Amino acid sequence: MSREPLLTVKDLAVRFPIREGLIRERTVAEVRAVDGVSFEVAKGEILGLVGESGCGKSTVARAITRVVKPSAGTIDFDGHNLATAEGKELHDLRRRRAQPCNRRGERVARPSPPCADDLPGSIRFAESAHDGRCNPA
Repeated sequence: MSREPLLTVKDLAVRFPIREGLIRERTVAEVRAVDGVSFEVAKGEILGLVGESGCGKSTVARAITRVVKPSAGTIDFDGHNLATAEGKELHDLRRRRAQPCNRRGERVARPSPPCADDLPGSIRFAESAHDGRCNPA
């Protein structure tokens, strides 16, 4: 297995502003949802984000896939900087290369079944086209 990183996340931060005022809206504070997250994942490796409810697991996944824009840090995926990707490049990376796959709690100790087994039937539309994998390469 190659140890060259496929995904490198360095000093990732996501902050959400707290605003007040109707006419003169202004930011009065911010919530630090994620701050200083760094890791690498090589091709063929599996990364599991595990933690208490509200600790930022979903926010990290949303930032990597750019559902939310990172406040700081870099996200390098297969030579593409996801933190600054825009337009068609971002759309193609989201659609074909980078999608979170949430697992049911009782299945995390057994990561071998395809992610699609954990998805509700209503959103399994891609299973037959991609052999049941969440992230078709």
